[in-house]
Amino acid sequence: MYVDDVLAGAICPRNELVEALNGRFHFNVQEMHVKPGYTKREVLSCVAKLFDPTGWLGPIVIEAKILMQDIWLTKIDWDDNIPRSIYVRWENFLKNYVHISKSRIPRWVRYTPWNEIEFHGFCDASEKAYAAVLYVRVRKRNFKYRSKRKSIVVYKWTDSSIVL
Repeated sequence: MYVDDVLAGAICPRNELVEALNGRFHFNVQEMHVKPGYTKREVLSCVAKLFDPTGWLGPIVIEAKILMQDIWLTKIDWDDNIPRSIYVRWENFLKNYVHISKSRIPRWVRYTPWNEIEFHGFCDASEKAYAAVLYVRVRKRNFKYRSKRKSIVVYKWTDSSIVL
């Protein structure tokens, strides 16, 4: 999709573009319908289709991937129905997945070269998964004369010395 095509009316998603340009990211998800039973193949196919290149949906996608790990541990065949305990978790995931489209992530772009910049990196791990995130903190300096920017400060946070 190109901006000029949308603005000229050649393609329709004008509202999506306007919302993105107004400073909010959002997600379009297709509802996945709940069925009375699922095979290993069907669940793994759905999980493989979850696309999140920016990682904003990481906490949601990881639930599906942990579920996928648990299905593999059952050692059932591809076309066998998943066990009831896993089915209940999968059904809950599907019912909640559609609510992702209600999420809006504000975008902030008010950076100036004389601002103070800090990077804060957080990471953690468990037996099932690991995660890392990087936040950028921009603070306005409160002095009259603008000087050259200092070096960027980096902070690393974790509760495990093994991760770093």
